[in-house]
Amino acid sequence: MTKDKEEVDFKANKNDLAATVARSVLGAVPVVGAALTEVVNSIIPNQRIDRVNLYLEKLQSLFSEKEWQAIKKLPEKVAMIEEGIYAAGLTPYKERVDRIAYVIANGLSQEQIRADKISKLLFAAKNISDFDVIILESYRLWDNNAEGYELALAFRKEHPEIWPSIDHSFFDDDYDKEAYKKSKEIYDKAQEDVASSERHLTSLALLRPYKSTSIFIDKKQSVDGLIKEIEKLNASIAKEEYRITGLGIAVLDMMKKPTGINVL
Repeated sequence: MTKDKEEVDFKANKNDLAATVARSVLGAVPVVGAALTEVVNSIIPNQRIDRVNLYLEKLQSLFSEKEWQAIKKLPEKVAMIEEGIYAAGLTPYKERVDRIAYVIANGLSQEQIRADKISKLLFAAKNISDFDVIILESYRLWDNNAEGYELALAFRKEHPEIWPSIDHSFFDDDYDKEAYKKSKEIYDKAQEDVASSERHLTSLALLRPYKSTSIFIDKKQSVDGLIKEIEKLNASIAKEEYRITGLGIAVLDMMKKPTGINVL
């Protein structure tokens, strides 16, 4: 993007930030300047002002000067940018700011997108961690068939830090009990973390509970392991699983860095 002659001072102090952004990024739109002043001075904590700076820097870099001139003439687009400022300023984690900028950039490039949908997407983007995103991606691959299961399984094997395997050497006569115990502890803790993430994603309506009466069999699973799976199924025929929602898919799509965006 070609910058204005006047460089945007993203390190400006709290009192000057709103006016600087309104003048240099959004072309001095008075209503935006007033809104930004309120956000910066009254709502966003001092320690999070850097999130607003990062958001605006990222967003500015994604559009040309000509595109910004077109955007500022559309009140609904300007309102969308404002909503992103709120989200960026209130998110507790700096690393989530890029996602917020991408959601807004993708929204700006769409001819029509409902304001309430952007609000839901932003709320999700600022409230899920990188860990949650990986969990959500795995469910995007999952489907009610063997192919979807295999794809999700392969994806999860690429992330052993989230889905570690248990050391199965205990089947050997001389297995290391301590190694197995440690492996099992790591596995159980990982399972708890995944379950916590799944509940969180469900609370955000990105996953939904799914009742199943089936079990999936890993080709490398031991006989003992298979028996345990069958026992669990018998104990609770309708076990709870999860499936990704339409909103979950939209969040994953909108949080990706936009390519070939055009608002003209």
